[in-house]
Amino acid sequence: MDFVVDGWLIVECDSKAHHEGWDRQREDRRRDLAAAALGYTTIRPLAEDLFHRPDIVLAAVRGLVAAHRAARRA
Repeated sequence: MDFVVDGWLIVECDSKAHHEGWDRQREDRRRDLAAAALGYTTIRPLAEDLFHRPDIVLAAVRGLVAAHRAARRA
């Protein structure tokens, strides 16, 4: 995993070089399922978006964290 935010949100930064092909994608999805079984949520922004459009990645992370916190208060 690349980052963990707030103890529950996994951010996996995917690039073509390291995530191309069905075998790699299958491994990623199985890892996501294993993490979900432990209570984690995983998002997979593209590396190019993280480096060249960090505002949209940050907005997604902030939105998820806000929704998670609001659900815990409800």
